[in-house]
Amino acid sequence: MKRRIALALIAALGFSVVASAKSVKKNYPKKSVAVEMIKQGGEEHYPKNLKFGGKFVTLKFEEGDQTTYWHFYTGSYTKEVEGTKTTVYRLYVFNNDPKYMGYYEFLYEPKDYEERAILIDASDSNSGGEDDDYFRVPVSFRGPEKRVNIDGEGIDFVKFDPTKELPTVKTESGDTLKPEYREWTVNAGATINGRKLKKALTFKAIYVKKKLGGLVVLKGTNGKTVEIRVRDLSEEDKEYLKPFLALTTKLEIGA
Repeated sequence: MKRRIALALIAALGFSVVASAKSVKKNYPKKSVAVEMIKQGGEEHYPKNLKFGGKFVTLKFEEGDQTTYWHFYTGSYTKEVEGTKTTVYRLYVFNNDPKYMGYYEFLYEPKDYEERAILIDASDSNSGGEDDDYFRVPVSFRGPEKRVNIDGEGIDFVKFDPTKELPTVKTESGDTLKPEYREWTVNAGATINGRKLKKALTFKAIYVKKKLGGLVVLKGTNGKTVEIRVRDLSEEDKEYLKPFLALTTKLEIGA
């Protein structure tokens, strides 16, 4: 029962639990959640006139005793290409956290898939695809390629940077620190969203900002946020937060 409550809380917050590789299951975002995640990238990632098609396919990959899944969603919109209004197609990519990774943009529509590739329609191309029917967009265990060749043109993968608008700090040595997705641990006895934890809870999230009352805002991999008291976090988390909170002693962060 306690485990079910903890898992329900994690799901409600939109956080992903750190699990062993052997227990990995297919974990893709619902259409509405996928849209919310993509929109975090602004109009560059989600144009105003985008027609979001939803989930296209999930591909499974195995490497040794490791298993993972990559999830693909599609969309289309109209823009000017060489002075002509043209329908272009987006292929959005999510890992299995699920976390939004970025997109490809093509002049041709994603139509099918095979074991390690998404297949792009080549019927309107003058040159045709590898087999005169499709162009291949290869995918590996590690995810999408940084650059693919479609109809003789190099297409770059446009990566989503979730830290782009997040706070940065300068260290004494002059280095710049930016928040990153990492594992956080909330101690037993802490209260999150009105629920008191019986056991410590570990999840993946990114630091967004601090608030009054000793609170910090953390964002899960699907973009949902939660407020947590710094004093309820592990010692490792408190040390990580020090530069961002401009604090110097354990007393100040509620230890």
